[in-house]
Amino acid sequence: MKARPRRIENMVAEWITRLSVSKGYEPVERVPVIGRTGPDLTINGLGLVIDVKSRLEVPQSVLIDGPMGMIEMDGLIGVRLDCYELLFDRLIEPNTFRRPSKIVKDYWLHMDEWKQQHYPKGITTLVLHKPGRHVGGSTFLIHSDERNKLYGK
Repeated sequence: MKARPRRIENMVAEWITRLSVSKGYEPVERVPVIGRTGPDLTINGLGLVIDVKSRLEVPQSVLIDGPMGMIEMDGLIGVRLDCYELLFDRLIEPNTFRRPSKIVKDYWLHMDEWKQQHYPKGITTLVLHKPGRHVGGSTFLIHSDERNKLYGK
């Protein structure tokens, strides 16, 4: 099997590290193992269990155009990666509702299953990127039930 480029995972790690360090947490890094079933980035004190998907099959409907938008889709809430600190603000709620996507739900369930078995106190997180787009325009998704875990951090 041909190895995929991991540039997007490295760039996402840089974005997450900036927020983590600003909140007093350690940086995150890409986990350099191919073919595993766990998260793509290391888990730090924020507890984000992150799976990065950079695929053409990522539905256009989950990508957010405006910088201040927050979407909700079948219990998952998302913001642009370059605005993910919005999830830490209790006053900001989703302003756009999207139809559920089977592809996204399957991605999320797969990572959540890993989290339940290996790091149950974590927050299942997806970063969805479509090749050709700027990494900051990727969608950062968590489940609305886990958002409360971010408020004290």
